[in-house]
Amino acid sequence: AEYMGIHFSHSRSSALAWMHSLSATLAVMGVALVLGALGFVSKQPAQIARYTHAAHSFEAPFHSAGGSAIRFWDYGGSTVVTTTFIRLTPDKPSRAGFVYNVDACVVHNWEVTVEFKIHGALKKSFGDGIGFFYIKDDLPKIGAGPVFGAPDRFTGLGVFLDTFDNNNDKRTPLVQVMIGDGATPYDRSDGFRTKAGECTAQYRSLAHPTRMRVTYDKGVLSVAMDLKGAGEFVDCVVLEDVDLPLGYHFALGSVTGDVHDTHDIYAFHLVALGGTNPLQDGAEPNRVPAVKDAHTDTAGAPKALGGGDGSSTFWVVLIVILVLALVAMIGYVLSLSWRTSRKRF
Repeated sequence: AEYMGIHFSHSRSSALAWMHSLSATLAVMGVALVLGALGFVSKQPAQIARYTHAAHSFEAPFHSAGGSAIRFWDYGGSTVVTTTFIRLTPDKPSRAGFVYNVDACVVHNWEVTVEFKIHGALKKSFGDGIGFFYIKDDLPKIGAGPVFGAPDRFTGLGVFLDTFDNNNDKRTPLVQVMIGDGATPYDRSDGFRTKAGECTAQYRSLAHPTRMRVTYDKGVLSVAMDLKGAGEFVDCVVLEDVDLPLGYHFALGSVTGDVHDTHDIYAFHLVALGGTNPLQDGAEPNRVPAVKDAHTDTAGAPKALGGGDGSSTFWVVLIVILVLALVAMIGYVLSLSWRTSRKRF
């Protein structure tokens, strides 16, 4: 028989030969897809081990250990350590407090998650907020300073959770990044002239603690906020080509003035990301921190973010599905071939 130029044989041997040929072709395609999938997966970048660095972390419960209520950390000013949280300032005017990591950080790439809560009785005007620092300055020696607990001309990284609206522009609460060079004073107009990047986020007076995640990985600095308290981090600031020398200290600080708030810290976790940092390898250790590029975004409302690039997983799953489909087809063809061999033509 012939249909559209294709000749079909009614003989038993021809049908069997065609089915075996199709089975062999499908088997070869299946093997090729499997090998391709294995090659694709093998070319994906290896996952670098991540681990929490105990010497740069803390969490409740807090208790006396080696002369300090927070192991590896010192504190001063108005800071009070309770069993369940660290209070940098009470809801009172003219207070300043800090916690300071006594071990210098020599981790090249890291991710820090801070759990905090800012709340108070004042409804219209309050402040000033909390500062996250990776800083060269010795806070236990010099004491709490006016810039969220740090000195005015600090050296290092500052991420400010600024709740006081100095400019009356209704843009607070702010999350703002400053790279301190040790010479430039903080701009008291909500950091307008000294910021490297910022976003807005409503983290004050929430019923639950808020999480901020600061990541420094191969020269890229990013700040994200979890406003829901459910692990859903919203990107806030991303800065490229950020040069932070090794050997600085982590710190948290807060100050109040005529306006005030309660500033509480619940946990500080540093995860070492592994790998090296091209901006630090072979660089002058006494160089000044710097940033070359900046990008800011608004994170006024929390939104769910994807958990990284899922393209690799998608293609692997797709290939597995195709391979399983081919295996099913091969099984069907072989079964049909067996049944055909038992028939009489």
